[in-house]
Amino acid sequence: MNQTPRPSWVLDGAMIAFIVGSVAFVVGGVTEELRGLLTEPLVCALGLGAATVLGGALARRAVSGTPIQAVAAGMGLGIGVAALVAALMALPVFPIAIVFSYIAWPVTIPAGLAWLVVLRWQARLPQLPRRVVAGLGVALAAALVVVRFTQPMVAISSAGSRCVGFPGERIETLAWAPDGAWLGVISEADGAVGVVRLIEQASGRIIELVRGPNVAVYSGLAVGLAGETTYLHNSYLPEGVSAADEWSAWTVSPSAPPEHLTDLPTPSLFDLTWTPEGVVGAWVDGPVGLVWVRPGSTSPHGLDEVDAEAIARNPALSPLVVADPLELAVRAGEADLRIKVPDDAAGDINVSPDGRQVVFRARAISSDGMDVLHDQLVALSTLTGERAVLVDEPAWEPRLGPNAVAYLTSTVEEGNSACVAPVR
Repeated sequence: MNQTPRPSWVLDGAMIAFIVGSVAFVVGGVTEELRGLLTEPLVCALGLGAATVLGGALARRAVSGTPIQAVAAGMGLGIGVAALVAALMALPVFPIAIVFSYIAWPVTIPAGLAWLVVLRWQARLPQLPRRVVAGLGVALAAALVVVRFTQPMVAISSAGSRCVGFPGERIETLAWAPDGAWLGVISEADGAVGVVRLIEQASGRIIELVRGPNVAVYSGLAVGLAGETTYLHNSYLPEGVSAADEWSAWTVSPSAPPEHLTDLPTPSLFDLTWTPEGVVGAWVDGPVGLVWVRPGSTSPHGLDEVDAEAIARNPALSPLVVADPLELAVRAGEADLRIKVPDDAAGDINVSPDGRQVVFRARAISSDGMDVLHDQLVALSTLTGERAVLVDEPAWEPRLGPNAVAYLTSTVEEGNSACVAPVR
């Protein structure tokens, strides 16, 4: 015969559900899809609220019921939290949302079973000063959630890529160091603050190089061999000062603070790209196309033009030359090639430094417009025309390094991720 539950079990169930749920948020971003869910403050708040309420409601059955009833209570908590949050987020179309709530079950069901184990263990302990225990537990759990919303989140995408995202930020651009040792990322935080970081590929270490409202996010960045990173800077000078005087290029590295490189006569430089001969930018509204971003210009425009031979020597610059949007001129070794842009190419095209591969997002839709036939990251050999799927999932802003390809999971969503997949 079941023992009559103590009234404190309801409090215990609610408290333990909150604590276990908080821990689940901290350690639960095992996939890119889940990582995206667990960086949304509203989702987390609703999830913790739903877990607390359901934890208290199911506590009696979890402690005093039969083993089958207890396990059912734990499973019910795991399934119920996800379903309830989906319903609250998607009113009035909650039935459809509940169907898709299974996406969160890899986190919520283990959390529900962990709640069951901790609750039953707690029920067998001697009476403890519950206000103290509850206060400490909830405070620690809340602190874990705060940490989760301020620290980078690392996850594995559905295609097996290693991904990193920064809560509250949108990653705008990626750039490899020439040897692939560093991946540079530049992101926008709080709608106006630019952040430049390097990710060391051997260790996964993340180094924040510079942060501030003066960092020009949309111009991109270029990363050199030692991690020296070039980015653009807007000094926001007072009213009445020419916009041409406000812009400059700066460099920063893991071993050196930001240093002024050169003033710029225009804010209209984009797609910064590292080459062995120097950093190049695309001057989108100037009299010339590609220009060197370096001090000591002899041009009357203040920016030296990159000539055709320099572009040919550095195939990575080929996509920035838009003379023919349907064709790329690429030099691979001694061969000057004309590469037709594939019909299913969507978004940016990236050319390897040696010119032997073109990487792009390939997306095709059925003739009736109802089905996506494929949405992948693809490499195309410029010498043979052979295609190879690098990542079987949507990918934006692809950047091909020596042994890996980097891409973004989105270009418009806050909380997007930079992912890296090996290339064999």
